[in-house]
Amino acid sequence: MEIVETTDYEGNKIKYKKYKGRAFHLQTFGDVGNQLRMVDTFKVRPDDVFLCTFPKSGSHWVGNIINALITESSKYLEGPLTLEFHDLTTADEDKNQRIICTHLSYPFIPAAVKAGTGKVINVLRNPKDTFVSAWKFFSSMVNIGYAGNMDGFFRFFLSDEFYMSASWFNYVKEWTDGKANNPNMQVHTVWYEDLKADLYSEVSKISKFLGTRNDEKFLREVESIVSFQSLKTAHETDAGAVDRWKDICKDGRLPIYRKGVIGDWKNELTVAQNELIDSMIKEKLAGYNLNLRGKRSLSEFKLQIENTDRVQIENTDHLFCDRVQIENTDHVFCDRVQIENTDHLFCDRVQIENTDHLFCDRVQIENTDHLFCD
Repeated sequence: MEIVETTDYEGNKIKYKKYKGRAFHLQTFGDVGNQLRMVDTFKVRPDDVFLCTFPKSGSHWVGNIINALITESSKYLEGPLTLEFHDLTTADEDKNQRIICTHLSYPFIPAAVKAGTGKVINVLRNPKDTFVSAWKFFSSMVNIGYAGNMDGFFRFFLSDEFYMSASWFNYVKEWTDGKANNPNMQVHTVWYEDLKADLYSEVSKISKFLGTRNDEKFLREVESIVSFQSLKTAHETDAGAVDRWKDICKDGRLPIYRKGVIGDWKNELTVAQNELIDSMIKEKLAGYNLNLRGKRSLSEFKLQIENTDRVQIENTDHLFCDRVQIENTDHVFCDRVQIENTDHLFCDRVQIENTDHLFCDRVQIENTDHLFCD
């Protein structure tokens, strides 16, 4: 293991632990090589639940869903055992059913898990929102191995040097390959965007996978317990403060709950940054045919924009909907607009592709460079 310290051309400073060509966070417990050997040989119990997530993809949200399901209680879960960040020599002291977390990529999870012992819930999230959430999270703490601006963190996040054992792209590839090539592993995949679209349905699926009680009354109780506001409130109690993190944040209370929304990247990323992520997805995940929920997620909803002075929708992939309604606007005058199966919709520049239907009494679109539709 070595400690790597770099400074980029803008003066942003990066520091991490490096082992066999992989970057690991400074908070990784002890020597990375020793810790990874402990993880590989970890004594897994049949009822263990492994929560495997890329950072800022919904770890604490899903962790509390799992906890509410298996304990049938509203007790808040903040500091579960995390494979890379905790001393694993004491793991057997917990005699209860364990929820064990990790941000490690697939190659580093316990061998017994790959062989089918225990159950895995793998949580994924669109990389654009993942980046924004990660930046807000890490930049609000100290001693986390990065000191600099958002642009520098953006480059760092996209690189193979990102200090969570893999970049988002490699993490997704390695987990996708691992799940496809290892039929013995018991794994259920959850997308953050699907949780936002229909929390009850996703809680029900997790319950069935874990084999917990799944009557509607109970699942509705769990749905209420794990709402964003309920968890945010619980996190502000003593239960949210953990000694393990006192050297990086006040009182050991990780700055976890910020907005809990989909699409906040539209408020943070530049057009160039958005396009770079798109190009990297095409390049690095070519052949994987992944249905990234950042595009799919909005298809779960009807978008209504009413009584606005201006409608401006830009950046090619941030609006993918089955139904759009825009009513009583100054830039689009109509009694009703319904657009189905639309790939792109922009205002200022409007582009509508692969559209099956456009129904309206009147449409007036002004100052438009392009309008494409079938």
